[in-house]
Amino acid sequence: AAAARGVEITVHCRPSDRLAAVIVRSGGIANIPVLMQGQPVALTDASGVAHLMLKLPPSTPFTLALDTSANPRIAPDGGLFV
Repeated sequence: AAAARGVEITVHCRPSDRLAAVIVRSGGIANIPVLMQGQPVALTDASGVAHLMLKLPPSTPFTLALDTSANPRIAPDGGLFV
């Protein structure tokens, strides 16, 4: 007698979010705010590096910038490196 097989179902689920690992370097300058879409999301550490893990819907564009406005010795005028 043939062995009974259960019901087999295959389901494909597309992820609703994507994860992105981002490393930002400020040239060795600590405590520089990292902005995403104009909002602070991180600060550079003592070595001038910030690590971010972003969770976004697929194909979502985003902009990161370094806010240098609090440190007048850092260019550019206006305070943002994009």
